Amino acid sequence: MAYTAGSVAGGEGNTTFNATNVEFLGKNLEFITIDYLAAVNAKTAKDSTQYVAELTMQKYANLVGGGPLADSNTQKTYIIEHADAFVGSGAGSVGSFTLTTTTDGSAVATLQTAIQALGTVDSIDLSSATATASKLAILTAAVVA
Repeated sequence: MAYTAGSVAGGEGNTTFNATNVEFLGKNLEFITIDYLAAVNAKTAKDSTQYVAELTMQKYANLVGGGPLADSNTQKTYIIEHADAFVGSGAGSVGSFTLTTTTDGSAVATLQTAIQALGTVDSIDLSSATATASKLAILTAAVVA
């Protein structure tokens, strides 16, 4: 195939480099905010609340990063690799884990259920904790210092 400036693969005619509403760092990312509903700033030791919740997230997706605790130390936003990596099913006695993708944010309930199933960890009741998919957008009125 001959090179043309207007071809999709490149050239001067290809002026769209980033799609709107896509967060990426080499690949698509998803932002998940966990609301523990209780202050977890002192719950950082091995097998404590934040540690166990992060291990639970890592069972489903690559954890790329996380932000600081916010809202009186009750919420933390995590960055995961792969949009909607929480879709799928765990391995059965003879099966293997399957992972599928869907539209952004539509399956974060899987993660929420997994965190809630942890019950009480280090005196923090996670049975009502929430997980919410978010976009990387910070309003200037809501900048966290």
